[in-house]
Amino acid sequence: MAINCLLISSIASLLINSLNFIEDTNEIIVAGVGNIRIWKFTELRNSYVLDSPRLCISDLNNEDWVTISVYVKTGQLYASYDNNVNVNTIY
Repeated sequence: MAINCLLISSIASLLINSLNFIEDTNEIIVAGVGNIRIWKFTELRNSYVLDSPRLCISDLNNEDWVTISVYVKTGQLYASYDNNVNVNTIY
């Protein structure tokens, strides 16, 4: 499923290292430096917009660069940074 999006505004810039789309829930997982955010797409007047983050995992340090994030249909999110793996249940 392809979704066309247009970024209208941004509150803060984020350095994105990993991006995953969950088609079942219409959500996008954005992983970067020190945090992971999950955003939900909602339809608005024949286009899609991002709601406020549904979940923000920010217990990582500011110097932790999340390089890989993998979502598993059991609701687990695995995030790799440095020599560590962070596991979170997101559903």
